[in-house]
Order: sequence, then structure tokens, then C-alpha cells
Amino acid sequence: MDDVQAAYDAYNAIDQAADKDAQKEAFVSLIGLVHGSSGAKRLAAQFIPKFFKFFPTLSEKAIDALLDLCEDEELVVRTITIQKLPSVVKDNKTHSLKITDVLTQLLQAEDAEELNTVRQALLTVIQLEPKGSIMMIFDSAFKQQDLREKTLEFLSVDLMPLRGELFAKNEELEKLFALEIKKVLNDVNSSEFSTLAQILLKLKMYEKDVVMRQELADALVAQLPAEGFDPSDEDTIRKVLACAKVVIPILESGASSAALLSFFANQILPPDQFKRVTDKQKTAILRPFVDCLKLTGPKDDVVKAVVPHLRQLLLNNVALPSDAAAAEDVKLDFSRVECIAFACYLMCMRIPEAADGEDMASRFRVLYQASQNNVSKLKLALSVHKQQKEVEKEKASEKAIVVISNIFSCELLKQPRLRNKLILHPSWKAPPPSPKPIPAPTPAPSQDTKRRAPDIVQPPVAKKAKQQQLAPAAAVAGSAGPRQGPKKQVPGNNQPQPVTIQRQKPQQQPVPAPKVDQKLYVPPAARGAGGTGAGVGNSGVGNGNAGMGGGDQRIVSIAGGAARAVVGGTGGGNGGGSGRRGGNIGRVGKRKLRR
Repeated sequence: MDDVQAAYDAYNAIDQAADKDAQKEAFVSLIGLVHGSSGAKRLAAQFIPKFFKFFPTLSEKAIDALLDLCEDEELVVRTITIQKLPSVVKDNKTHSLKITDVLTQLLQAEDAEELNTVRQALLTVIQLEPKGSIMMIFDSAFKQQDLREKTLEFLSVDLMPLRGELFAKNEELEKLFALEIKKVLNDVNSSEFSTLAQILLKLKMYEKDVVMRQELADALVAQLPAEGFDPSDEDTIRKVLACAKVVIPILESGASSAALLSFFANQILPPDQFKRVTDKQKTAILRPFVDCLKLTGPKDDVVKAVVPHLRQLLLNNVALPSDAAAAEDVKLDFSRVECIAFACYLMCMRIPEAADGEDMASRFRVLYQASQNNVSKLKLALSVHKQQKEVEKEKASEKAIVVISNIFSCELLKQPRLRNKLILHPSWKAPPPSPKPIPAPTPAPSQDTKRRAPDIVQPPVAKKAKQQQLAPAAAVAGSAGPRQGPKKQVPGNNQPQPVTIQRQKPQQQPVPAPKVDQKLYVPPAARGAGGTGAGVGNSGVGNGNAGMGGGDQRIVSIAGGAARAVVGGTGGGNGGGSGRRGGNIGRVGKRKLRR
């Protein structure tokens, strides 16, 4: 307990002194407590960073003391020290590189709580001194194989979510960050390459700028080993695949695929190179080649460099049957041949003469016959699997049918100009979304249909307008027209009357009933089937039955000396009448830090 009291005494001496520099001995005593008891270590971890800025001549000794505490066997001591390290940078940024280096090494901590403390402290240091800290992280971490994985995890999980805050007002810092990533791309494995490339894609500078995205695509391809490329090394091929996975979506947004296609033409497709690729990777490496060939960026001279390699690829992978064997008996790796067939199709669409020659035609015939016969067999097997509910075999058969059908659909036996324009849907790509069904157009009604159609349901506003317009005419006629909206029964009158809407301002003056000409002309479109007839009645019809009709709103005069308002209601019957037509709308342990 004596060293704990000594820690408090030193603290009080420094804290209460007006001249801090006169208390060097007290600060030196705090530094010495890092080798004391557990309690003294915890206090030293807090007091040394607090008074660090007042004793610049003792800064090196103080930092070394803090590093000793970071290597302490007690987790609590380590955690407290790590939490206080950013305050050293805050008071004196000249020590930011040293602190960043230490915290980067501490990313290897095994204890989850300690690791989380390290990450938060490192983020704080980066925010205090971003430029130097970022450069130190890449310089420190990527020279040690065992530290790369932890550092990449920190960059992608912890740092990238803060990129908006960190890079928003400092474009030069974002460019520096991207440059540091590109520097290490050539020295990482396939998994690390993929992680770093994905980090680059999330930067704002590469989001929408086509020129910058083209620069990024070319930079990623340039990191692939051009000299001393060994296609037999599986991790080398995986690195190419990781690069293509990131680059191709960039190319699909409008960037040129010339750099990637040239890499395939020079490093992958030459026969002496391709045969060195392991069998399990040959199909995988051909798929991004086809995806690259689909893009329109490369000029014809880049595409022509691929032609001889592609021809030889077909000849080597599609053998001719012997005289006694049929074409369907030829053994083919259909997944690999699918890639070759698509590549041939795309090549011929741009360079038709690329497939000339009997050696190519004979292989196309073998593909045609083999694919046709194998699809028939697979469909038969598929039906059996469905009946027996063999789900895994059913899925395998369906996938094989898609692969072989793709080969067949290329129509390689036809001349390029006679082939159907093929929208490629390779089996390794997700199927396109189903198009939304387009509703069939409603046919125009015939004349008879119009006559028989029920009334169109009018909007309420339109109905009220018609009622107000037609009501006077109905009053003059002395008979009610067709029913329009809600009705109320008026005592003493058997006919339903329209509901009156009460309006306060302004009060509407009654509209005098217009005089109705007893000889108004009734257009043919408003006449019933039987024409105008004679007689007397509320519906204005003769002796015939009332019928349904439709037409435009109009006031008509009907024989028999009575006028009535027609608003999509009664139509003419056998005896005559008028109407209108309509329709219905319905961690833990001792650790040694590098110093």
C-alpha cells in the first residue's frame, strides 16, 4: 500500500503546483510505479497520461513506461493504459506515430474486451491525427503476415463506417487512404485482395465518377502478377478471380474492359498457360473471361488477340467421336464447354470469320448432337426424380439442363448473320427477374354492346351538376327522371325527390325553370331502339316496355305533351322513348511489443 500512497502524493504535488516543471521528481516517481503493486500500476496508468504534457523532456521515459503497462499480465492494467493512450496524442501529436504503431500491434489481443478497447483507442488517434496514423497503420501492419488479418478487419469493420465523417471534408485524406491500399495490393493473398478491393469501392471518390472508376479498375488489374505468372498456383488463380469479381461490376457501369481482357489473352488463355491451371479451376477462370467478353469496351484489336486461343480451347475440350461412336457418346465437361460456347458465340458476333474452318464446324456439330441428346435424357431423369421426391438429384438435373440448353441455344452451326440474337443468361449467374404481366387491352364495345351496357357510374360532383341542371326540366315536365344518388320521400308525393344540400353562404337563388320546346330534336345516339312513340306516362314512353340505354346528358321532349329529364336512366322500348348509353367502371497473457 506504500506505493499506492506514493502515487497519490505525487499526483497531489503535481496537480497543486503552479510551476509544473518544478515537480519533475514527482513525475519520475510516477513513472517508477509501473513496476509496483497492482494498485500502483492502475494509478500510474491514469496519472502519467494526465501530466504527460507538462514534462516534455521526460516524454520518452513516460511512453516506455506506458508500453510496459500495455504488456502487463493483468487485464485491468492493460485496459486502463490503452484507454489513456489517445490523450498522449491529444496533448502532443508528435507522438502519434509511436502510439499508432503500438495500438496497431495490440490489435492481436485475444480478450474481447481488451480488443474492443484497442479499436476504440486507435479510432480516436486516427481522428486526432488522421494522415500520419493511416500511413503508419499500413506501414506497420502489412509488413507482418500475422497482423494483416486483424488490421484488415479493423479497417473494414471499424474505420469504414466512419469514412463519411473522416473523409467528407478532406478529399486529400481519402486519396491518401486509397493510395496506401493500392500500394499493398500486390503483396497480399486472394482473400486480402478481395477485402481491400471492397474497401476501395466504398470510397466516395469511386461511387459515381466514371473516370475514377476506370482508373480503379485498371489499377486493380495492374496489381495482378504479369511477370512470373504461375497459373498452376491455386492462390494466384483465386487472386485473379477475386480481382474479376470486383472489377467486372465496375466495367458493367461503363468502364472499358480492355485491361482485364488483355490479361486473360496474355496470361490465362494461351494453351501452354491454360493447361497448367488445375482442372477444378479451369471452369471457374473461364467464367469471368466470358463476362468480360460480353462487355463492349474492348476494341476489335484486343478481341482479335483472343481468337486463336479460343479456337484452340474449343479444339482441346471438344473431341471428335471415333468412327464407331456417336456424337452423344463423346465425354464432355458441359460446365466448361458452356463457357467456351458462349465465348465462341460472342466472338463470332463481332468477328464472324473467327469460327471459319471445318475443324470448328465439326466441333459445333458434336456440341449440337451431344447437347440435344443429353437434354432429352436429363428431362426423363428429372421426371423420375420428381416422382420419387429425390430433391438433391432433382436440383442437379435441373442445373444440368440449364447448362446444356445454354450450349444448344448458341446456334453455333448457323451462320452468324442467321443466328437469333441471344441474351446470355449463363448458369453461373442469377436468373433474371420475371417480367411483370401486361394486362390485355380492353376491346372497344360494339354498337349492340353499347345499347345493352348498363349505365356508367358518374362521379358524385358530376351527378350533382347534372341534377341541378336537369331538375328544372323535370319540374316542368311534372314527372321524375331516373334515380340519381340518395332520395328522400316527400309527403304527399309518390315520386322520390333529390336530397337538397343546405348551403349557408352564399344562399343560392332558385333557378327558374326554363321553357322547354316541345319539339326539341332528339339525336339518334339518344334514341331507343324503337324511336319516339306516342302516349302518356311518367317514363315518357308509349305503350312499350321501358328499356335500358345510355347517352349524353340532355333534355328531350317526348310525345304525349310531356317533357322529361333523361340522366342515364330510362331508354326506349317497343313503343318508343329516349335514353342514353353507358357502362360499369367497377485474449490474455504476457505480450512483448515491438519498440
